[in-house]
Amino acid sequence: EVTANDKLGQFLSVRSDLIPQEFLDELREFQEQGVSSSPDEIKATIEAAFNKSVEEIFHSIDLTPIKVGTIGEICLVVFHDKTRGVIKVITPSKRKAIEENLARLEKTAHSVSRHMDMFDHKIDVLKLFEEFKKSMEEQLDLRNEFENAVIFRESLPEGIEMPRFYPELTAQSVLVQSFVEGINPLETSPEIRKQVARSVGSMF
Repeated sequence: EVTANDKLGQFLSVRSDLIPQEFLDELREFQEQGVSSSPDEIKATIEAAFNKSVEEIFHSIDLTPIKVGTIGEICLVVFHDKTRGVIKVITPSKRKAIEENLARLEKTAHSVSRHMDMFDHKIDVLKLFEEFKKSMEEQLDLRNEFENAVIFRESLPEGIEMPRFYPELTAQSVLVQSFVEGINPLETSPEIRKQVARSVGSMF
């Protein structure tokens, strides 16, 4: 998965003299936003997505996120068969904040584009923004992440495992997967890394 921060990191990796500082500052502020939603809002988002209580869906859930990102937050769950899983949630407040920040960033992009004659090096700031906006909008629908995960899973070589995703527990704002303990891909053998790289490359 290429996350919003990964995508933004690619944009910010461009030499700073190619991008006006005003636009860079807005992008960096966007990247730094990772405030957790309240447990009540996380719970309400899950229940609204599936029209069920979290007690019906899971044996237990820890509503304190183990990870808070630009887009969503990750919580630990235990299924009724006592196996573990994780759930990614995009709460309404998180979605609203992202949409408001995108609107502000778009205004900045338009403002900067009108003064590009001030820079020796030219870059299409509006195109840069549109690429970033498209990436963010795709990631705001977790069904896209589910579909990408299914394709990726089918492409993996034998012996390589990844979490299982549950179509019945997938919605625009909620994504559930099994909990899989593993090792860093960089710690595997060179041959395994090559197999994974070939599998990933075949997807594009």
